[in-house]
Amino acid sequence: MNQTYNPILQRLELRRMRLTSPLRTPELGTAMVLERAVGAPVVVNHGDPVPDARFGNYRRMYLIDVANRGLAFSINTASADPAFPFSVTVRFACRVKDPVAVARDNITDMTASLQSSLASIVRETAARFDVLAPADVQNAVLARLNSAHGSPIVQLGSYSVSVAMVDAEDFVTEQRKIRVRKLTYDSMRPIAGGSREDMLAHIMAIDDGDPMALLDRERADRAAETKAKIDVLRALTGSDITDPSATDLRDQVLGEFFDRSKSVPSTRRKLRDSLESRAKAAIEDGRVVEGNVPRPDQPGDERPESSAAPQPENGSSRVRGTMRRPAPESGS
Repeated sequence: MNQTYNPILQRLELRRMRLTSPLRTPELGTAMVLERAVGAPVVVNHGDPVPDARFGNYRRMYLIDVANRGLAFSINTASADPAFPFSVTVRFACRVKDPVAVARDNITDMTASLQSSLASIVRETAARFDVLAPADVQNAVLARLNSAHGSPIVQLGSYSVSVAMVDAEDFVTEQRKIRVRKLTYDSMRPIAGGSREDMLAHIMAIDDGDPMALLDRERADRAAETKAKIDVLRALTGSDITDPSATDLRDQVLGEFFDRSKSVPSTRRKLRDSLESRAKAAIEDGRVVEGNVPRPDQPGDERPESSAAPQPENGSSRVRGTMRRPAPESGS
């Protein structure tokens, strides 16, 4: 949508002699530019007398609109993602400051003459923003336009900028869905990270005070866990426990499903622990073979001879109990 005007209201070729039709002072909001055959043009504003109105050597007269006019233009410009453009509309006020330049350049479409410079500012600014931030684009473009250098020909001001997304209906619909989902997630997050009582209160709130949904779910979870443990035990019971790979697998599975501190020890571990405990008890009780211990009257570095010393007839055995020698024969 473009809004423009033609600042050259009238263009007239003049005769050298104007006895019956002298040049008159311009009306309010206009200025007269008299083009001479030689020399600089003459500008006559409202209320000023026209020099040499009847006999002046003027070739051409321009009547220029110098009042404040409202202009507008719209462009589509890329966002930070060029696939999603903005639709930007800029409205502003314009007033001619140099009627001679307007007449010399023959400006007949004021908006078209200004749009290229203003649109470059809009495009450069909008390209820094995401398509979901039209309000930020609007503020940034407005700040840039207000701080831009003025033109010596026209005076611009009173900028107004509106920014919208192209295909706004699709974007607004998706943005609404995203916002609703975010609100839902934010309200559910304390419940998801809370205790069982928080979850129970939530379910009762949405089910009219009925807690059975959570209770049935917990009951089903316990039943599934119990069944899994039973299946694991059944599978391990039927395996060969002497197979090292089978025992390692059994220990690993038991550790996953049951408390590791209460897991069933393997057969080898049972045997090793039993032997260690018996040996330790024997050492503590002093029940050792006497042949491995030196007698109190024998030095520590001496060792008992391989031949056994004579024993008394009814002497006690070194190992256990007593040993009785046989009676000598009567003939010897």
